[in-house]
Amino acid sequence: MKVKNQDVDSDIGRLTIFHLGSKQAGEGILVFAPVYFSTQARAVLDIGTADGLWMREVQSSPPSPPGGEHTFLGTDINASYFPCATKNIAYLRQDIKDPIPQPWHNTFDLVNLRMVLIAAGPHAAQRAVVAEHIKALKPGGWIQIGDCERVCPTPEAENPRYHDMWACVRAACRAAGLDARKPRRFRAWLEDAGLEEVQERTSMRSWADLGYRRI
Repeated sequence: MKVKNQDVDSDIGRLTIFHLGSKQAGEGILVFAPVYFSTQARAVLDIGTADGLWMREVQSSPPSPPGGEHTFLGTDINASYFPCATKNIAYLRQDIKDPIPQPWHNTFDLVNLRMVLIAAGPHAAQRAVVAEHIKALKPGGWIQIGDCERVCPTPEAENPRYHDMWACVRAACRAAGLDARKPRRFRAWLEDAGLEEVQERTSMRSWADLGYRRI
């Protein structure tokens, strides 16, 4: 049990670094979609939540809406990451490759998938995961996909060893049948799924794609 706890702590530390890096690249913004938390209670689904850090930070930032409270549900395949439940934040073990539960359909104002699609496998499987989680959106809800290309964000002459590292990452992706530059495909996936007002933002080669489900 002690070894398991050490492994979990190590994973959470690594995922926290990912969170902080994404947050820095996004200039501190965690929700890019125009979901207005001050006007009414919102339901948020965070896929690949780990210990729920993204949810907890989002929960702490907006004001409470009149006549209700925001609710958050975080899912991850590894339930050992989950902390003790706190008010209005729940956790559930769920594989992103599995169909979402029927009660989730048309339920959430915001679905967040950040740095998690690679766990689904090759291109077709990742696209299927996006399509499946679009079903969780309420009419008028938003899906937010955050990811990065597996390329070095600095010039090779400036940091050749960093370039070598990312070359190894891309080689590993190719060996596993994964697209190291898949974020370029996200916009088309959302548009082909019928979402509207699809937006794309890049920062330090960190990608955020948004899609809106028509009312």
